[in-house]
Amino acid sequence: CQRNPQRRVHGGLGSVCVEAVRGLWLLDTMKDAPEKSDDSQDEEMVDVDPAAEAEAAKNRGNEEYKKRSYRDAVRHYSQAIDLKPQEPSYYANRAAAKLMLKDYDSALQDSLKTTELDPTYLKGYQRAGRCYLLLGKLEEAKAQLMKALPLEPTNKTTKDDLKAVTQVAVLKDQADRYLNQNEPMRALSSIQQALDISPGSLDIGMKRLQILLAAKKYDQAVQASADLIQDNAQNTELLFWRGKALYLNGNQAMAVKHFQEALRLDPDDNKSRTLLKKVKQLETVKNQGNEAFKSGQNQEAYDLYTQALAIDPDNASMNATLYCNRAAAAQKLGKKEEALEDCNKAIELNEDYTKAYLRRATIEMALEQYEEAVRDFDKVAKMEPDTPGINQRLREANLELKKSKRKDYYKILEVSKTASDDEIKKAYRKMALKWHPDKNNENEEQKVLADKMFKDIGEAYAVLSDKQKRDRYDSGVDLEDLDGHRGHGGIDPTEIFQMFFGGGGMGGMGGMGGMMG
Repeated sequence: CQRNPQRRVHGGLGSVCVEAVRGLWLLDTMKDAPEKSDDSQDEEMVDVDPAAEAEAAKNRGNEEYKKRSYRDAVRHYSQAIDLKPQEPSYYANRAAAKLMLKDYDSALQDSLKTTELDPTYLKGYQRAGRCYLLLGKLEEAKAQLMKALPLEPTNKTTKDDLKAVTQVAVLKDQADRYLNQNEPMRALSSIQQALDISPGSLDIGMKRLQILLAAKKYDQAVQASADLIQDNAQNTELLFWRGKALYLNGNQAMAVKHFQEALRLDPDDNKSRTLLKKVKQLETVKNQGNEAFKSGQNQEAYDLYTQALAIDPDNASMNATLYCNRAAAAQKLGKKEEALEDCNKAIELNEDYTKAYLRRATIEMALEQYEEAVRDFDKVAKMEPDTPGINQRLREANLELKKSKRKDYYKILEVSKTASDDEIKKAYRKMALKWHPDKNNENEEQKVLADKMFKDIGEAYAVLSDKQKRDRYDSGVDLEDLDGHRGHGGIDPTEIFQMFFGGGGMGGMGGMGGMMG
Protein backbone atom coordinates (compact mmCIF):
# COMPACT_ATOMS: atom_id res chain seq x y z
CA CYS A 1 0.00 0.00 0.00
CA GLN A 2 2.97 2.29 0.52
CA ARG A 3 3.85 1.67 -3.13
CA ASN A 4 0.24 2.09 -4.26
CA PRO A 5 -1.69 4.49 -1.95
CA GLN A 6 -4.77 4.16 -4.17
CA ARG A 7 -5.28 0.65 -2.78
CA ARG A 8 -6.03 2.22 0.66
CA VAL A 9 -9.70 2.88 1.41
CA HIS A 10 -10.75 5.30 4.16
CA GLY A 11 -13.69 4.87 6.45
CA GLY A 12 -15.00 5.80 9.83
CA LEU A 13 -12.55 3.54 11.63
CA GLY A 14 -9.49 4.79 9.80
CA SER A 15 -7.87 3.52 6.60
CA VAL A 16 -7.16 -0.03 5.60
CA CYS A 17 -5.16 -1.60 2.77
CA VAL A 18 -7.04 -4.07 0.57
CA GLU A 19 -4.08 -6.43 0.28
CA ALA A 20 -3.34 -6.21 4.01
CA VAL A 21 -6.91 -7.13 4.93
CA ARG A 22 -6.94 -10.08 2.54
CA GLY A 23 -3.60 -11.28 3.92
CA LEU A 24 -4.81 -11.04 7.52
CA TRP A 25 -7.91 -13.01 6.60
CA LEU A 26 -5.84 -15.79 5.11
CA LEU A 27 -3.63 -15.91 8.18
CA ASP A 28 -6.65 -15.70 10.47
CA THR A 29 -8.36 -18.51 8.61
CA MET A 30 -5.35 -20.66 9.32
CA LYS A 31 -5.35 -19.46 12.94
CA ASP A 32 -9.01 -20.45 13.01
CA ALA A 33 -8.00 -24.01 12.27
CA PRO A 34 -9.91 -26.39 14.50
CA GLU A 35 -9.31 -26.14 18.20
CA LYS A 36 -8.86 -28.90 20.66
CA SER A 37 -11.47 -29.06 23.39
CA ASP A 38 -10.62 -29.73 26.99
CA ASP A 39 -12.43 -33.04 26.92
CA SER A 40 -10.06 -35.99 26.53
CA GLN A 41 -10.22 -39.62 27.43
CA ASP A 42 -7.72 -42.41 27.80
CA GLU A 43 -7.73 -43.99 24.29
CA GLU A 44 -6.62 -47.32 25.82
CA MET A 45 -9.86 -47.76 27.74
CA VAL A 46 -11.93 -50.65 26.58
CA ASP A 47 -15.26 -48.96 27.28
CA VAL A 48 -15.19 -45.58 25.45
CA ASP A 49 -17.98 -43.18 26.37
CA PRO A 50 -19.68 -40.87 23.80
CA ALA A 51 -17.56 -37.89 24.89
CA ALA A 52 -14.39 -39.80 24.09
CA GLU A 53 -15.76 -40.94 20.75
CA ALA A 54 -16.73 -37.35 19.98
CA GLU A 55 -13.24 -36.16 20.81
CA ALA A 56 -11.74 -38.84 18.57
CA ALA A 57 -14.01 -37.80 15.70
CA LYS A 58 -12.97 -34.19 16.23
CA ASN A 59 -9.30 -35.15 16.12
CA ARG A 60 -9.87 -37.03 12.87
CA GLY A 61 -11.53 -33.89 11.52
CA ASN A 62 -8.52 -31.84 12.56
CA GLU A 63 -6.20 -34.17 10.67
CA GLU A 64 -8.35 -33.89 7.50
CA TYR A 65 -8.45 -30.11 7.90
CA LYS A 66 -4.65 -29.96 8.03
CA LYS A 67 -4.57 -31.99 4.80
CA ARG A 68 -7.09 -29.54 3.29
CA SER A 69 -9.61 -32.34 2.91
CA TYR A 70 -12.37 -30.03 4.09
CA ARG A 71 -15.34 -32.20 3.11
CA ASP A 72 -13.94 -35.12 5.09
CA ALA A 73 -13.23 -32.74 7.96
CA VAL A 74 -16.88 -31.62 7.95
CA ARG A 75 -17.98 -35.25 8.04
CA HIS A 76 -15.87 -36.03 11.11
CA TYR A 77 -16.90 -32.84 12.91
CA SER A 78 -20.52 -33.72 12.24
CA GLN A 79 -19.94 -37.12 13.87
CA ALA A 80 -18.48 -35.36 16.89
CA ILE A 81 -21.50 -33.06 17.10
CA ASP A 82 -23.89 -36.01 16.89
CA LEU A 83 -22.10 -37.59 19.84
CA LYS A 84 -21.77 -34.41 21.90
CA PRO A 85 -24.14 -31.70 20.57
CA GLN A 86 -23.50 -29.25 23.42
CA GLU A 87 -19.79 -28.71 22.69
CA PRO A 88 -19.28 -25.21 21.05
CA SER A 89 -15.81 -25.97 19.70
CA TYR A 90 -17.13 -28.74 17.45
CA TYR A 91 -19.50 -26.31 15.74
CA ALA A 92 -16.67 -23.77 15.50
CA ASN A 93 -14.40 -26.32 13.85
CA ARG A 94 -17.08 -27.38 11.40
CA ALA A 95 -17.74 -23.73 10.59
CA ALA A 96 -14.03 -23.26 9.81
CA ALA A 97 -14.09 -26.20 7.37
CA LYS A 98 -17.30 -24.96 5.75
CA LEU A 99 -15.75 -21.53 5.28
CA MET A 100 -12.93 -23.13 3.34
CA LEU A 101 -15.58 -24.80 1.15
CA LYS A 102 -17.23 -21.37 0.68
CA ASP A 103 -20.40 -22.70 2.24
CA TYR A 104 -20.94 -19.40 4.01
CA ASP A 105 -24.59 -19.78 4.98
CA SER A 106 -24.07 -23.15 6.65
CA ALA A 107 -20.88 -21.92 8.33
CA LEU A 108 -22.87 -18.99 9.71
CA GLN A 109 -25.44 -21.29 11.30
CA ASP A 110 -22.69 -23.28 13.03
CA SER A 111 -21.04 -20.06 14.23
CA LEU A 112 -24.28 -18.73 15.67
CA LYS A 113 -24.81 -22.07 17.42
CA THR A 114 -21.49 -21.72 19.25
CA THR A 115 -22.54 -18.44 20.90
CA GLU A 116 -25.96 -19.85 21.66
CA LEU A 117 -24.27 -22.62 23.60
CA ASP A 118 -21.68 -20.30 25.16
CA PRO A 119 -22.44 -16.52 25.14
CA THR A 120 -18.81 -15.82 26.11
CA TYR A 121 -17.31 -17.74 23.17
CA LEU A 122 -15.18 -15.06 21.44
CA LYS A 123 -14.31 -17.04 18.35
CA GLY A 124 -17.98 -17.80 17.77
CA TYR A 125 -18.83 -14.08 17.46
CA GLN A 126 -15.76 -13.47 15.31
CA ARG A 127 -16.57 -16.32 12.99
CA ALA A 128 -20.23 -15.30 12.73
CA GLY A 129 -19.10 -11.76 11.92
CA ARG A 130 -16.74 -13.12 9.28
CA CYS A 131 -19.54 -15.18 7.71
CA TYR A 132 -21.86 -12.19 7.57
CA LEU A 133 -19.05 -10.12 6.02
CA LEU A 134 -18.37 -12.75 3.36
CA LEU A 135 -22.09 -12.74 2.59
CA GLY A 136 -22.07 -8.93 2.32
CA LYS A 137 -24.49 -8.50 5.25
CA LEU A 138 -22.65 -5.59 6.78
CA GLU A 139 -25.00 -4.58 9.59
CA GLU A 140 -25.23 -8.15 10.87
CA ALA A 141 -21.46 -8.52 10.59
CA LYS A 142 -20.89 -5.37 12.60
CA ALA A 143 -23.37 -6.50 15.27
CA GLN A 144 -21.55 -9.81 15.82
CA LEU A 145 -18.12 -8.19 15.90
CA MET A 146 -19.28 -5.58 18.37
CA LYS A 147 -20.31 -8.44 20.67
CA ALA A 148 -16.82 -9.88 20.34
CA LEU A 149 -15.09 -6.58 21.11
CA PRO A 150 -15.89 -6.38 24.88
CA LEU A 151 -14.75 -9.97 25.36
CA GLU A 152 -11.23 -9.03 24.21
CA PRO A 153 -10.96 -5.30 23.38
CA THR A 154 -7.45 -5.54 21.87
CA ASN A 155 -8.13 -8.54 19.64
CA LYS A 156 -6.65 -7.83 16.21
CA THR A 157 -8.97 -10.15 14.25
CA THR A 158 -12.05 -8.36 15.58
CA LYS A 159 -10.66 -4.91 14.79
CA ASP A 160 -9.48 -5.88 11.30
CA ASP A 161 -12.86 -7.33 10.39
CA LEU A 162 -14.64 -4.22 11.66
CA LYS A 163 -12.40 -2.17 9.36
CA ALA A 164 -13.24 -4.52 6.50
CA VAL A 165 -16.96 -3.98 7.14
CA THR A 166 -16.41 -0.23 6.83
CA GLN A 167 -14.27 -0.75 3.75
CA VAL A 168 -16.98 -2.69 1.90
CA ALA A 169 -19.56 0.00 2.73
CA VAL A 170 -17.23 2.69 1.37
CA LEU A 171 -16.56 0.73 -1.84
CA LYS A 172 -20.27 0.16 -2.44
CA ASP A 173 -20.95 3.87 -2.04
CA GLN A 174 -18.10 4.67 -4.42
CA ALA A 175 -19.51 2.29 -7.03
CA ASP A 176 -22.96 3.89 -6.81
CA ARG A 177 -21.49 7.37 -7.09
CA TYR A 178 -19.36 6.51 -10.12
CA LEU A 179 -22.30 4.80 -11.79
CA ASN A 180 -24.49 7.87 -11.27
CA GLN A 181 -21.70 9.97 -12.79
CA ASN A 182 -21.72 7.71 -15.87
CA GLU A 183 -18.27 6.33 -15.09
CA PRO A 184 -19.00 2.59 -15.25
CA MET A 185 -15.37 1.47 -15.41
CA ARG A 186 -14.50 3.24 -12.17
CA ALA A 187 -17.68 1.87 -10.65
CA LEU A 188 -16.65 -1.60 -11.78
CA SER A 189 -13.27 -1.26 -10.09
CA SER A 190 -14.87 -0.28 -6.78
CA ILE A 191 -17.54 -2.98 -6.80
CA GLN A 192 -14.97 -5.63 -7.74
CA GLN A 193 -12.89 -4.72 -4.67
CA ALA A 194 -16.01 -4.99 -2.53
CA LEU A 195 -16.80 -8.39 -4.06
CA ASP A 196 -13.25 -9.59 -3.38
CA ILE A 197 -13.91 -9.01 0.33
CA SER A 198 -17.52 -10.27 0.26
CA PRO A 199 -17.50 -12.96 -2.46
CA GLY A 200 -20.70 -14.58 -1.18
CA SER A 201 -22.78 -11.42 -1.45
CA LEU A 202 -25.66 -11.75 -3.90
CA ASP A 203 -26.39 -8.05 -3.50
CA ILE A 204 -22.85 -7.00 -4.48
CA GLY A 205 -22.75 -9.62 -7.23
CA MET A 206 -25.94 -8.27 -8.78
CA LYS A 207 -24.62 -4.71 -8.50
CA ARG A 208 -21.51 -5.80 -10.40
CA LEU A 209 -23.77 -7.40 -13.02
CA GLN A 210 -25.67 -4.12 -13.47
CA ILE A 211 -22.41 -2.17 -13.78
CA LEU A 212 -21.12 -4.62 -16.42
CA LEU A 213 -24.28 -3.97 -18.44
CA ALA A 214 -23.80 -0.21 -18.04
CA ALA A 215 -20.22 -0.65 -19.30
CA LYS A 216 -21.61 -2.68 -22.26
CA LYS A 217 -19.50 -5.67 -21.30
CA TYR A 218 -22.28 -8.07 -22.26
CA ASP A 219 -20.21 -11.27 -22.49
CA GLN A 220 -18.89 -10.72 -18.97
CA ALA A 221 -22.36 -9.86 -17.73
CA VAL A 222 -23.77 -13.12 -19.10
CA GLN A 223 -20.99 -15.10 -17.40
CA ALA A 224 -21.40 -13.22 -14.12
CA SER A 225 -25.15 -13.86 -14.10
CA ALA A 226 -24.58 -17.56 -14.86
CA ASP A 227 -22.32 -17.84 -11.80
CA LEU A 228 -24.91 -16.15 -9.59
CA ILE A 229 -27.94 -18.07 -10.86
CA GLN A 230 -26.52 -21.45 -9.83
CA ASP A 231 -27.42 -20.90 -6.18
CA ASN A 232 -30.24 -18.41 -6.73
CA ALA A 233 -32.38 -19.93 -9.46
CA GLN A 234 -35.62 -18.63 -7.97
CA ASN A 235 -34.51 -15.07 -7.32
CA THR A 236 -36.77 -13.00 -9.61
CA GLU A 237 -34.51 -9.94 -9.46
CA LEU A 238 -31.55 -12.00 -10.64
CA LEU A 239 -33.68 -13.70 -13.30
CA PHE A 240 -34.54 -10.27 -14.65
CA TRP A 241 -30.93 -9.06 -14.78
CA ARG A 242 -29.69 -12.31 -16.34
CA GLY A 243 -32.49 -12.10 -18.90
CA LYS A 244 -31.48 -8.55 -19.71
CA ALA A 245 -27.81 -9.56 -20.09
CA LEU A 246 -28.80 -12.33 -22.50
CA TYR A 247 -31.09 -9.97 -24.42
CA LEU A 248 -28.42 -7.30 -24.83
CA ASN A 249 -25.90 -9.96 -25.84
CA GLY A 250 -28.15 -11.13 -28.67
CA ASN A 251 -29.63 -14.29 -27.16
CA GLN A 252 -33.31 -13.39 -27.44
CA ALA A 253 -34.67 -16.92 -26.96
CA MET A 254 -32.90 -17.49 -23.63
CA ALA A 255 -33.81 -13.98 -22.48
CA VAL A 256 -37.49 -14.75 -23.05
CA LYS A 257 -37.21 -17.93 -20.95
CA HIS A 258 -35.70 -16.04 -18.02
CA PHE A 259 -38.36 -13.32 -18.11
CA GLN A 260 -41.09 -15.95 -18.29
CA GLU A 261 -39.61 -17.82 -15.33
CA ALA A 262 -39.46 -14.59 -13.31
CA LEU A 263 -43.12 -13.93 -14.09
CA ARG A 264 -44.06 -17.50 -13.16
CA LEU A 265 -42.49 -16.96 -9.75
CA ASP A 266 -43.86 -13.43 -9.40
CA PRO A 267 -46.74 -12.48 -11.76
CA ASP A 268 -46.41 -8.85 -10.57
CA ASP A 269 -42.80 -8.50 -11.77
CA ASN A 270 -43.35 -5.44 -13.97
CA LYS A 271 -39.69 -5.10 -15.04
CA SER A 272 -39.63 -8.60 -16.52
CA ARG A 273 -43.09 -8.12 -18.07
CA THR A 274 -42.08 -4.84 -19.76
CA LEU A 275 -38.83 -6.15 -21.19
CA LEU A 276 -40.44 -9.42 -22.28
CA LYS A 277 -43.01 -7.43 -24.26
CA LYS A 278 -40.25 -5.39 -25.90
CA VAL A 279 -38.24 -8.49 -26.83
CA LYS A 280 -41.24 -10.15 -28.44
CA GLN A 281 -42.21 -6.98 -30.32
CA LEU A 282 -38.68 -6.56 -31.63
CA GLU A 283 -38.44 -10.17 -32.76
CA THR A 284 -41.84 -9.97 -34.47
CA VAL A 285 -41.04 -6.85 -36.51
CA LYS A 286 -37.54 -8.10 -37.41
CA ASN A 287 -38.95 -11.43 -38.61
CA GLN A 288 -41.58 -9.63 -40.67
CA GLY A 289 -38.78 -7.63 -42.30
CA ASN A 290 -36.86 -10.82 -43.04
CA GLU A 291 -39.90 -12.42 -44.67
CA ALA A 292 -40.52 -9.32 -46.80
CA PHE A 293 -36.90 -9.29 -47.94
CA LYS A 294 -36.98 -13.00 -48.83
CA SER A 295 -40.10 -12.45 -50.94
CA GLY A 296 -38.52 -9.53 -52.83
CA GLN A 297 -40.58 -6.83 -51.11
CA ASN A 298 -37.50 -4.70 -50.55
CA GLN A 299 -39.18 -1.40 -49.72
CA GLU A 300 -41.47 -3.11 -47.20
CA ALA A 301 -38.46 -4.86 -45.68
CA TYR A 302 -36.59 -1.55 -45.49
CA ASP A 303 -39.54 0.09 -43.71
CA LEU A 304 -39.95 -2.80 -41.24
CA TYR A 305 -36.27 -2.78 -40.32
CA THR A 306 -36.54 0.97 -39.77
CA GLN A 307 -39.54 0.40 -37.51
CA ALA A 308 -37.65 -2.27 -35.54
CA LEU A 309 -34.68 0.06 -35.01
CA ALA A 310 -36.94 2.48 -33.14
CA ILE A 311 -38.12 -0.11 -30.60
CA ASP A 312 -34.99 -0.28 -28.43
CA PRO A 313 -32.12 2.08 -29.29
CA ASP A 314 -30.06 0.64 -26.40
CA ASN A 315 -29.82 -2.90 -27.77
CA ALA A 316 -26.54 -2.63 -29.66
CA SER A 317 -26.39 -6.29 -30.66
CA MET A 318 -29.88 -6.40 -32.16
CA ASN A 319 -29.58 -2.99 -33.78
CA ALA A 320 -26.31 -3.99 -35.45
CA THR A 321 -28.20 -6.86 -37.08
CA LEU A 322 -31.08 -4.58 -38.08
CA TYR A 323 -28.75 -2.01 -39.66
CA CYS A 324 -26.99 -4.76 -41.61
CA ASN A 325 -30.34 -6.16 -42.78
CA ARG A 326 -31.58 -2.73 -43.79
CA ALA A 327 -28.36 -2.20 -45.73
CA ALA A 328 -29.20 -5.30 -47.78
CA ALA A 329 -32.68 -3.94 -48.53
CA ALA A 330 -31.27 -0.50 -49.40
CA GLN A 331 -28.75 -2.09 -51.75
CA LYS A 332 -31.55 -3.92 -53.54
CA LEU A 333 -33.39 -0.61 -53.88
CA GLY A 334 -30.33 1.00 -55.44
CA LYS A 335 -29.65 3.17 -52.39
CA LYS A 336 -25.95 2.39 -52.27
CA GLU A 337 -24.87 5.34 -50.18
CA GLU A 338 -27.58 4.65 -47.59
CA ALA A 339 -26.63 0.98 -47.57
CA LEU A 340 -22.99 1.91 -46.95
CA GLU A 341 -23.98 4.17 -44.05
CA ASP A 342 -26.08 1.41 -42.47
CA CYS A 343 -23.13 -0.97 -42.66
CA ASN A 344 -20.97 1.64 -40.96
CA LYS A 345 -23.53 1.90 -38.13
CA ALA A 346 -23.70 -1.87 -37.76
CA ILE A 347 -19.91 -2.10 -37.43
CA GLU A 348 -19.85 0.82 -35.01
CA LEU A 349 -22.25 -1.12 -32.75
CA ASN A 350 -20.44 -4.45 -33.20
CA GLU A 351 -16.85 -4.23 -34.39
CA ASP A 352 -16.64 -8.03 -34.70
CA TYR A 353 -19.64 -8.30 -37.04
CA THR A 354 -18.15 -10.20 -39.98
CA LYS A 355 -21.34 -10.12 -42.05
CA ALA A 356 -21.45 -6.32 -41.89
CA TYR A 357 -17.84 -6.05 -43.12
CA LEU A 358 -18.62 -8.42 -45.97
CA ARG A 359 -21.74 -6.50 -46.98
CA ARG A 360 -19.91 -3.19 -46.74
CA ALA A 361 -17.13 -4.49 -48.98
CA THR A 362 -19.68 -5.58 -51.59
CA ILE A 363 -21.26 -2.13 -51.55
CA GLU A 364 -17.84 -0.48 -51.76
CA MET A 365 -17.11 -2.52 -54.86
CA ALA A 366 -20.34 -1.26 -56.44
CA LEU A 367 -19.35 2.29 -55.54
CA GLU A 368 -15.85 1.70 -56.97
CA GLN A 369 -14.27 2.36 -53.58
CA TYR A 370 -11.74 -0.36 -54.18
CA GLU A 371 -9.19 0.45 -51.50
CA GLU A 372 -11.92 0.30 -48.87
CA ALA A 373 -13.28 -2.92 -50.34
CA VAL A 374 -9.85 -4.56 -50.25
CA ARG A 375 -9.47 -3.57 -46.61
CA ASP A 376 -12.86 -5.00 -45.63
CA PHE A 377 -12.49 -8.24 -47.60
CA ASP A 378 -9.05 -8.69 -46.06
CA LYS A 379 -10.50 -8.19 -42.56
CA VAL A 380 -13.17 -10.81 -43.20
CA ALA A 381 -10.51 -13.24 -44.49
CA LYS A 382 -8.58 -12.82 -41.23
CA MET A 383 -11.62 -12.91 -38.94
CA GLU A 384 -13.31 -15.90 -40.57
CA PRO A 385 -10.97 -17.58 -43.07
CA ASP A 386 -13.60 -20.21 -43.90
CA THR A 387 -16.06 -17.65 -45.32
CA PRO A 388 -17.11 -19.10 -48.71
CA GLY A 389 -15.42 -17.37 -51.65
CA ILE A 390 -13.64 -14.76 -49.54
CA ASN A 391 -10.21 -15.28 -51.10
CA GLN A 392 -11.61 -15.00 -54.63
CA ARG A 393 -13.47 -11.82 -53.73
CA LEU A 394 -10.33 -10.37 -52.19
CA ARG A 395 -8.38 -11.12 -55.39
CA GLU A 396 -11.11 -9.48 -57.47
CA ALA A 397 -11.05 -6.38 -55.28
CA ASN A 398 -7.27 -6.15 -55.56
CA LEU A 399 -7.54 -6.46 -59.34
CA GLU A 400 -10.14 -3.70 -59.51
CA LEU A 401 -7.95 -1.55 -57.30
CA LYS A 402 -5.02 -2.08 -59.65
CA LYS A 403 -7.19 -1.28 -62.66
CA SER A 404 -8.56 1.84 -60.99
CA LYS A 405 -5.06 3.31 -60.83
CA ARG A 406 -4.83 3.27 -64.66
CA LYS A 407 -6.67 5.58 -67.03
CA ASP A 408 -10.32 4.61 -66.97
CA TYR A 409 -11.21 4.49 -70.65
CA TYR A 410 -14.86 3.86 -69.87
CA LYS A 411 -15.07 7.03 -67.80
CA ILE A 412 -13.20 8.99 -70.45
CA LEU A 413 -15.82 8.04 -73.06
CA GLU A 414 -18.59 8.29 -70.47
CA VAL A 415 -19.90 4.78 -71.12
CA SER A 416 -20.57 1.78 -68.92
CA LYS A 417 -18.26 -1.20 -68.76
CA THR A 418 -20.86 -3.22 -70.63
CA ALA A 419 -21.21 -0.72 -73.50
CA SER A 420 -21.68 -2.19 -76.98
CA ASP A 421 -19.48 -1.37 -79.99
CA ASP A 422 -22.11 1.04 -81.34
CA GLU A 423 -22.36 2.79 -77.99
CA ILE A 424 -18.59 3.18 -77.89
CA LYS A 425 -18.55 4.67 -81.42
CA LYS A 426 -21.31 7.13 -80.60
CA ALA A 427 -19.56 8.11 -77.38
CA TYR A 428 -16.32 8.69 -79.27
CA ARG A 429 -18.02 10.99 -81.80
CA LYS A 430 -19.60 13.01 -79.02
CA MET A 431 -16.46 13.33 -76.86
CA ALA A 432 -14.07 13.94 -79.78
CA LEU A 433 -16.17 16.82 -81.04
CA LYS A 434 -16.47 18.24 -77.54
CA TRP A 435 -12.74 18.22 -76.87
CA HIS A 436 -11.22 18.80 -80.35
CA PRO A 437 -8.34 21.29 -79.93
CA ASP A 438 -9.69 23.52 -82.74
CA LYS A 439 -12.82 24.02 -80.68
CA ASN A 440 -11.02 24.74 -77.39
CA ASN A 441 -8.39 27.40 -78.10
CA GLU A 442 -9.70 30.48 -76.37
CA ASN A 443 -6.79 30.47 -73.92
CA GLU A 444 -3.66 28.48 -73.25
CA GLU A 445 -5.05 26.64 -70.21
CA GLN A 446 -8.10 25.49 -72.14
CA LYS A 447 -5.98 24.41 -75.08
CA VAL A 448 -3.66 22.28 -72.88
CA LEU A 449 -6.61 20.55 -71.27
CA ALA A 450 -8.28 19.93 -74.64
CA ASP A 451 -5.09 18.46 -76.10
CA LYS A 452 -4.85 16.01 -73.20
CA MET A 453 -8.51 15.06 -73.33
CA PHE A 454 -8.48 14.64 -77.11
CA LYS A 455 -5.49 12.32 -76.85
CA ASP A 456 -7.09 10.27 -74.02
CA ILE A 457 -10.35 9.97 -75.98
CA GLY A 458 -8.42 8.62 -78.96
CA GLU A 459 -6.57 6.11 -76.76
CA ALA A 460 -9.81 5.02 -75.13
CA TYR A 461 -11.47 4.39 -78.48
CA ALA A 462 -8.43 2.60 -79.88
CA VAL A 463 -8.52 0.12 -77.00
CA LEU A 464 -12.26 -0.32 -76.45
CA SER A 465 -13.06 -0.69 -80.14
CA ASP A 466 -10.58 -3.56 -80.45
CA LYS A 467 -12.03 -6.72 -78.88
CA GLN A 468 -8.67 -8.28 -78.05
CA LYS A 469 -7.30 -5.10 -76.48
CA ARG A 470 -10.54 -4.49 -74.63
CA ASP A 471 -10.49 -7.99 -73.15
CA ARG A 472 -6.91 -7.56 -72.02
CA TYR A 473 -7.71 -4.12 -70.61
CA ASP A 474 -10.73 -5.50 -68.69
CA SER A 475 -8.61 -8.33 -67.29
CA GLY A 476 -6.28 -5.82 -65.64
CA VAL A 477 -3.33 -5.87 -68.02
CA ASP A 478 -1.21 -2.76 -67.66
CA LEU A 479 -1.75 -0.14 -70.35
CA GLU A 480 1.85 -0.46 -71.49
CA ASP A 481 1.30 -4.15 -72.24
CA LEU A 482 -1.93 -3.92 -74.23
CA ASP A 483 -0.05 -3.97 -77.56
CA GLY A 484 2.69 -6.31 -76.37
CA HIS A 485 5.95 -4.53 -75.60
CA ARG A 486 5.42 -1.38 -77.65
CA GLY A 487 2.39 -0.15 -75.72
CA HIS A 488 -0.03 2.15 -77.49
CA GLY A 489 1.78 5.44 -77.08
CA GLY A 490 2.07 5.70 -80.87
CA ILE A 491 -1.68 6.23 -81.39
CA ASP A 492 -2.39 9.44 -83.32
CA PRO A 493 -5.75 10.81 -82.10
CA THR A 494 -6.00 12.95 -85.25
CA GLU A 495 -5.92 9.86 -87.46
CA ILE A 496 -8.78 8.33 -85.50
CA PHE A 497 -10.72 11.56 -85.76
CA GLN A 498 -10.21 11.65 -89.53
CA MET A 499 -11.47 8.08 -89.78
CA PHE A 500 -14.77 9.29 -88.40
CA PHE A 501 -15.11 12.76 -89.89
CA GLY A 502 -12.65 13.01 -92.80
CA GLY A 503 -10.45 16.06 -93.47
CA GLY A 504 -7.83 17.44 -91.14
CA GLY A 505 -9.57 19.64 -88.60
CA MET A 506 -12.85 21.14 -87.56
CA GLY A 507 -12.82 23.46 -90.59
CA GLY A 508 -12.66 20.52 -92.99
CA MET A 509 -15.93 19.23 -91.60
CA GLY A 510 -18.01 21.82 -93.39
CA GLY A 511 -19.84 22.80 -90.23
CA MET A 512 -19.81 19.18 -89.07
CA GLY A 513 -21.64 18.19 -92.21
CA GLY A 514 -18.98 15.62 -92.76
CA MET A 515 -19.89 13.71 -89.55
CA MET A 516 -20.59 10.05 -90.18
CA GLY A 517 -24.19 9.09 -89.70
